[in-house]
Amino acid sequence: MIYRPIGLRCAVCLEDLELPYSNEQALKVLYSLGFQVKYVDVVRLARSCVGAPYFRGATLDQAPGLFDCSSFTQWLYAQKGIWIPRMSIEQRDYAGFQEVGSFDEISGGDLLFTIGPPDYHWNDPENGVGHVGIATGEGTVIHAQDMVAPSGVVETGLERFIKDSRGIRRVTTQHKQLYTIICPPTEVVESSRIFRWIILHHAKAVLSHS
Repeated sequence: MIYRPIGLRCAVCLEDLELPYSNEQALKVLYSLGFQVKYVDVVRLARSCVGAPYFRGATLDQAPGLFDCSSFTQWLYAQKGIWIPRMSIEQRDYAGFQEVGSFDEISGGDLLFTIGPPDYHWNDPENGVGHVGIATGEGTVIHAQDMVAPSGVVETGLERFIKDSRGIRRVTTQHKQLYTIICPPTEVVESSRIFRWIILHHAKAVLSHS
């Protein structure tokens, strides 16, 4: 899967790059060039935000102090190095995400969509999206709400999202190690695919000294 970066962070699955090197060798090359590697658990990060206040129209610059529902999910994946759209309906309809067919197939990190208010739609009002949360994989959803007390980021059961569901989307590939790469300011990274060429270009020189 190809990931779009946000800021200096970009997620990458090294297996998807089809490199002639092990993950350890590939990471050694990146470290030598000034890249840093982190592991970001979006569910754990979401739980750390429970209690944060709700503010409609909150931006990434206001996080993690303020969130609305879709800025919350956008910010979580930004910390992992994955750009996702800002609005809930755009998140649901983004072509880069995998559709999950049923609630029985939900994994931690999946995005769950339901009605609003308000409901945003393209052409069909009956297929509008008004709210989004992130699944924990443990039968609960973490989301930023304002219409039900308490307002703010909360962890609740799936019930609200099962009723009037507007879809489930998977942002990352399951069962593969995903690294969050923090790039040096001098590197221009437009997608995770570029790490293949960076590693191939520098690997011989770096690994020959190991």
